[in-house]
Amino acid sequence: MVVPFIIHPKVVHTPVVDRDFVLVAQQFSILPNATIPNSNAMDWNFLTLNGRSGPYTTPLVCKLGERVRIRFINFSTLHQHPMHLHGHTFWITGTEGGRIPDSAWIPSNNVVVGVAQSRDVEFIANNPGDWVLHCHMFHHMMNHMTSQVGPIIRQVKNDPGFQVPGYPQIMKGMSSMKMEGMKAVSEGDNEYAMKMTMKDMQKITSRRETQGMRDGWYKGVKGLFSVVRVLPPELYDKLMNTDEPIPPNSSTPWNPHGRGAMPGMRMSQAVTP
Repeated sequence: MVVPFIIHPKVVHTPVVDRDFVLVAQQFSILPNATIPNSNAMDWNFLTLNGRSGPYTTPLVCKLGERVRIRFINFSTLHQHPMHLHGHTFWITGTEGGRIPDSAWIPSNNVVVGVAQSRDVEFIANNPGDWVLHCHMFHHMMNHMTSQVGPIIRQVKNDPGFQVPGYPQIMKGMSSMKMEGMKAVSEGDNEYAMKMTMKDMQKITSRRETQGMRDGWYKGVKGLFSVVRVLPPELYDKLMNTDEPIPPNSSTPWNPHGRGAMPGMRMSQAVTP
């Protein structure tokens, strides 16, 4: 278990943030037939944010117009992680050494976090929708170091890699299940994957923070991945302060299913931090 030890300043840094998140990246070596990581291994095959691999990572939910800080901490054994946020430009405002003077802030949407380093970034959540946040090393966007597994997200045929005993094991494939409203239903068989069960799907979709996301969002979130959700005030309050069910696609600004724009959405201009 890894937790951050954060000492807040006596005088609050300005501009003041409305929301403050911490993401700890780690690598684990889980060998064939093992149920616990090999803590002595320098190599790895699973990557996590706050102890979870996508799509089991919890989305970071914020309100449209808020100033948001994300503190990235790299507790991996071997690799750096260039952390990339879609839909927004952030400013790099701090390191493991403390706050960076604002005259030296760097605008970016990608920040490299080396082993045992931390990087603080801040941005204005002015672009509504659900935006992926991930490591931009391509082989860190999956687990098992094998194509399209962890879990399998689409049907794969005639791939000799799946004939190798041990790795990859037959894993539970998301291509066999889909959501209809608030329920998971079968979508067909995948000969290379075990069927996802209702219980499996509920682990992913029943978390309050995931409700209202695009249909099938979990098929594209894997490995060192999470999602930043920027919601209009009405939808944010409904999601975070009530128990009302929120149907899929509620937070998609331009709904692909023709149900109109996100409730309460107004496109705002870019704001300089």
